[in-house]
Amino acid sequence: MACLARCAVGISDEERVTMFSEWQARLQPERVRATLRAVHPDTWAALGVMVAALLLRLNHLDVPSDEYDEGVYTASLRSLASGHA
Repeated sequence: MACLARCAVGISDEERVTMFSEWQARLQPERVRATLRAVHPDTWAALGVMVAALLLRLNHLDVPSDEYDEGVYTASLRSLASGHA
């Protein structure tokens, strides 16, 4: 309710209570479960793949990479192929 008080400037207390009650009603466990069950299984599969890919990528962010040389080598070959010495 503190966020509603800060975010909703110019809204009466009655309207704040109504907004809070609506959010409480939306977040009832039964409604949340029903909403999650309504999501198509393919969507869950795609979400799972994205989460797995994100976790695998985040796992390697702090590891030093030695792939820099390959990019520089490729750039050098392109430069030589276009006629630069």
